[in-house]
Amino acid sequence: MNLRRDADSLKKALCAAMGFVLVFLVFRPFLHVQFLSLDDPQYITQNPLLRSFSWQGVRRIWESFYFGQYQPLVHLSYLLERHLFGSDPFVYRFTNILLHVVNVGLVYGWISRLTKSRLTGVLTALLFGLHPLRAESVVWLSARKDVLFGFFYLLGMNSYLAYVRAGRKRNYVFSGIFFLLSLLSKPALAVTWPLAAVLVDGYEGRWKKRGVWFEKVPFFLLGLVFVFVIFWAARSFPLIVLPGHSSIAFRVACSCSAVLFYAGKILCPIRLSAVYAWPLGWQMEAATVLFVILLLSFPYAVKRLTPLVRKDVFFGLGIFLAGILPALHLFAAGQTMFVADRYTYIASVGLSYLAALGLAWLFSSRRRFFPACLLTATMISGLGVLTWQRTAVWKNDGVFWSDVLEKCPLFVDAYLNRGDYLEELRDDDGALRDYAAGMAMASRFFAVEQGVEAGAVDERRGWSGDPFLQNESFFIKDADPRSRFLVRMALARALKGDYAASAALLKNALDYFEAVGYFPGDVSLQSYLLMGFLRQAAGDREGAELYYRKAWEIYPPYATVFKNKAYSYIVIGRPKEAVEMLRGLKVNTMGIHSFAGRGDDI
Repeated sequence: MNLRRDADSLKKALCAAMGFVLVFLVFRPFLHVQFLSLDDPQYITQNPLLRSFSWQGVRRIWESFYFGQYQPLVHLSYLLERHLFGSDPFVYRFTNILLHVVNVGLVYGWISRLTKSRLTGVLTALLFGLHPLRAESVVWLSARKDVLFGFFYLLGMNSYLAYVRAGRKRNYVFSGIFFLLSLLSKPALAVTWPLAAVLVDGYEGRWKKRGVWFEKVPFFLLGLVFVFVIFWAARSFPLIVLPGHSSIAFRVACSCSAVLFYAGKILCPIRLSAVYAWPLGWQMEAATVLFVILLLSFPYAVKRLTPLVRKDVFFGLGIFLAGILPALHLFAAGQTMFVADRYTYIASVGLSYLAALGLAWLFSSRRRFFPACLLTATMISGLGVLTWQRTAVWKNDGVFWSDVLEKCPLFVDAYLNRGDYLEELRDDDGALRDYAAGMAMASRFFAVEQGVEAGAVDERRGWSGDPFLQNESFFIKDADPRSRFLVRMALARALKGDYAASAALLKNALDYFEAVGYFPGDVSLQSYLLMGFLRQAAGDREGAELYYRKAWEIYPPYATVFKNKAYSYIVIGRPKEAVEMLRGLKVNTMGIHSFAGRGDDI
């Protein structure tokens, strides 16, 4: 019995337990989070890949691209949870936070073994795990892919470091297996794992050893295969790609701006948002100049550092840049968002490591011990408070979309989604205000577009100083999104019994229908049924048949019942009962509609 070793093990266990409890406490508001309208219906509650827990269902997951992505392990995790626990959001929340807590432990294991310093490992893990940028990856239930790919990514890093230190082939094999599992969770960000392995080699001084580069070939080839999978999956779904003005210069400027943005948010995580507006043209140009200046001055600054410090700086910055590299618009295939908090999940380990080294240096001297304790406590508690606050934003659609509109009022879909949430709460007036505001915002985007087409606006796309022109190609996803608001407003008016106003709004939405032949997917079934009813009530039976037929093509059972009963109610002079049949309507092409179950209000 070795008392010193036992005491050391107990100390490790207590430190790990305290760290895990701290992470759980910071993310405590997350335990009350609901499903959100942001991708949760598509990925969890209405995901067709999760309908059958059988060999055939599992096979379908492995063979399918879903929404332009290939992430079979993510869908399998959802499938298992639904089969065992149903659709209780608590289960999905608990899995996400459990994976994140484990990832914090993996970061500690990786960095402490790499640096042979437990203090550096603990500080890096805490700075990584408690950072507010983690909130989106952990709290957003549809972001399971981030914590899952991170889990396998970090397992692979720990296995590869064990291989480098001990030279055991099984650790090399395990690192490759974990890399593959990470690719099957989120290939778009996991493909840079071999670059992280190269950085580990550099830290260990292995770059000049024979065979070191050759042993990376299988990893790079595997990553290359999944690069083709990423583009193949993107082609299977009509993703919005960067528009025609995305020249090389524009992509470089976007990438330089994004790198500085990510670094700034990691160092100063305030005013975080689920959606960020694109920077204006002059802002991107200034960011590019600043990035080039920093890049040119970097070699001169590094020369002044000692070899050991230089090694640390290269490793930390390398992990950061490798982590965000696939998210930069220089390479992204179908990226419509300028930046996103979740893209920093692995990248932030690099800058957290550099910050931890600075704190560890302060702790190394007795004179600096008290200031080091004070600074560390301030940083950890500050990050914890900010993460607590950021986590609470994801509580429900009302809080979430209000936060998005506060930070990015140009995001048109936020008005639509918050209006839907208010409609669920039977706040018809509030919903109509949001729909009207979204309608006005979309109209401003189209006014700018018309000015460009008429030659009244002489600015290069992507380099504009007008925020509406700069964001128009990225935030406007339909040929004319105003029809989405018109249909929602028509449904709200119908539920209030104002059929004349409902018919007038749908008549305006009909302009969109006549231009492209269909309503937007998320309101199409409701639109056709309501339009058919209003045409029928006005005596236009042929027009009603046209819309009922469109609805029947989307979902035959409900459309047939609605049509037959609507006819009978019109004949006997009871039109309100026809609209009541919107009650319980939960089937559409993009997600659960907020008006489902509102028939009792009519």
